[in-house]
Amino acid sequence: MFGVKNLKILIAGVALIGLAAAMSPASAATVQLTVIDTDDTVGDDTKLFRADIGLSALSSVNRITLTDDGTIVGGANGVFSGFDLDAFFIDLDGNFATNGDRISPLGAGSTVAFQAGSIRPTDNAAEEPSIPHPGPVFGSLNATTLDLATATLDSFDANSIANVFQADGFFTFGDGGELVWTFSDLLLAANPNMTLFFGEVAGQAGENLIVSVSGVPLPGAVWLFLSAIALLFGMSRRRMAAGA
Repeated sequence: MFGVKNLKILIAGVALIGLAAAMSPASAATVQLTVIDTDDTVGDDTKLFRADIGLSALSSVNRITLTDDGTIVGGANGVFSGFDLDAFFIDLDGNFATNGDRISPLGAGSTVAFQAGSIRPTDNAAEEPSIPHPGPVFGSLNATTLDLATATLDSFDANSIANVFQADGFFTFGDGGELVWTFSDLLLAANPNMTLFFGEVAGQAGENLIVSVSGVPLPGAVWLFLSAIALLFGMSRRRMAAGA
């Protein structure tokens, strides 16, 4: 019989799997970006990009990192330095026209960590921090905190203007800035169609993001699970043989 003791062993084995998965070094891959268009898919003020996560050869995804490439090309100065991001989300089937399978960075199980990059010097008051937008970059409250009311991460609604008093609906990385989106309570099974969509305000030449994805390698956890099951039933058979 299976018994209470065997059940405890199985539970311990499953717990071991979870611990091993959590402690396993993550695999990472950089994915290719494609410009969808520069016209009216998400509004005249935004260029739409896609990153094909399904081509990363990962079996699962639990973190996406967006990094301004730091080339200091394109864009404006001051708080508007670097890539200007107007919304982003994962689309499971890779079809932008369908929205029922989108995963938002503001959804349950998600955390977003931000680190502003450097800003370019300016003497223009419209490009400097203001009381409503303290910066150091537009859409941030400080170097590590986004102003979500301004950044509106899940809505393509940017007002594209390099004026801190009039701009809205996006945030700026700063040159070399970084955003890390982690699925703290969720491990997404990757599929060939999984895609990250995001918008760049104004679609200015020279502004680019480096997109990388990482996931916990599942085969090792599966191997541990099978080992735990084998151990469990091996102990059961020995006990049965000893009682015969």
